[in-house]
Amino acid sequence: MKPLHLDFAPVSLQRTLSRSSAITWLLASGALTLWLFLVVDGVGLWQKHGADQASLQQLIARQRERLAKIPVVQKKVIPTSEITAVNVVSAQLNLPWRDLLDAVERATPPNIALLSLEPDAVDHTLKASAEAKDLDSMIATVESLQKQNFFSDVALVRHETNEADAHKPIRFQFNARWRGRSP
Repeated sequence: MKPLHLDFAPVSLQRTLSRSSAITWLLASGALTLWLFLVVDGVGLWQKHGADQASLQQLIARQRERLAKIPVVQKKVIPTSEITAVNVVSAQLNLPWRDLLDAVERATPPNIALLSLEPDAVDHTLKASAEAKDLDSMIATVESLQKQNFFSDVALVRHETNEADAHKPIRFQFNARWRGRSP
């Protein structure tokens, strides 16, 4: 039979401590050590947090000072007339010269002398003057321009025969509108 342990003494701290086993003491001391470590670490983290907050406030103050020193640039209102003028110049600079000249060259036979080409980038129009040896060459040139995919609305504006010249060339002018993307 097992011995019975009967204890009728009132419960007290002294009695509990005297009856605690070595494992209980070991666990209690480990828990106390862990608690002390956490308290010390928490205090250190709290101090570091305070220092970081102070540093952050200093950085914010310095940044505000720098921003206050930057001069404020006033917006300049550009008149509509200047905007229009810039757009016209930009369109002229962005003319599709290569496409335009290639299309005119493909449509112009060797017996036609081109005298002038005046493109208008805003309206996508081309005013040109040329000289032909005869009426058939002039008409063939205008028809050839009309067949080009690059041009639309090709029209003969005027023509005249130069009677002062012995070969009597025909000087003519035509207008054409070119297709393609907007400059």
